[in-house]
Amino acid sequence: MTDNDVYFAGGAYPYIANGFVGRVPKSGGSASRFLTNLATIPAVEEAGGEIYVLGAANPLPGRVNRLNANGSFTAIPTSPSTQKPRFLTGDATHLYWVDNDNGHFYTVPRAGGSPTVVAQSGLPSKPLQALVDGDSLYWVNRPANGKGWNLWKAPKNGGAAPTLLLFLQAGKFHKFAMDADTLYFLDYYTGLNKISKSGGAVTNIAYADSPGNILAVDGERLYWIKDEVLTATCKDGSGDQVLTTETYSTSDIAVDDTGIYWAQFYKVFKLTK
Repeated sequence: MTDNDVYFAGGAYPYIANGFVGRVPKSGGSASRFLTNLATIPAVEEAGGEIYVLGAANPLPGRVNRLNANGSFTAIPTSPSTQKPRFLTGDATHLYWVDNDNGHFYTVPRAGGSPTVVAQSGLPSKPLQALVDGDSLYWVNRPANGKGWNLWKAPKNGGAAPTLLLFLQAGKFHKFAMDADTLYFLDYYTGLNKISKSGGAVTNIAYADSPGNILAVDGERLYWIKDEVLTATCKDGSGDQVLTTETYSTSDIAVDDTGIYWAQFYKVFKLTK
């Protein structure tokens, strides 16, 4: 998302070239697709206030492509994989992503330059999800035996070994999100939980028989699918609000100061806060 628009991407069967990228105003109205007939299934990400389209296909100049104000694209140098990067994010000066082949965290200055590895996040297995804040990289992966999952933290400027914040031997990871001080995560067996960014004990916020695979956070609440219902839950677990029961095939969710947005069946929905 940007201040004014929600961006979306999709497609199926890239060999018939039907990939697309578009946007719709946050205030509502007609959606527009500014890229169509792509011979790839693209992704679109916001990083540091800019929009990036991921995917190598004409007319895109690279695998990571910054959308410029005039509608053109600038290719950003990426890591060795020939596939599009995963979990692209950024801050005021750098972009960060996970390489699709080796699973490691890379960074490159937004102004251009050569990508470098900042964390060996592909060991012992590739990340299931990754996030970045002002100081650190966070990612989840599975241990070598494939049982349970690990939550790791490393400085985003490199130079130090990753720290293991959490290991859930009996866990089945779904999603995680964060605010300034806390990491929130969904696990199939325990539902919605939280842990400090510095580590420590896990606190269960809310249980669900089916916790879903989407999660977003704002200053007061967490947004997730709780037993097939899109739900807003207070961070301390003190209360739930049902937002909608129409959640089949919901694929993503985001929030800002005024609304809650989610993608479902090639449509973008909004609820005003």
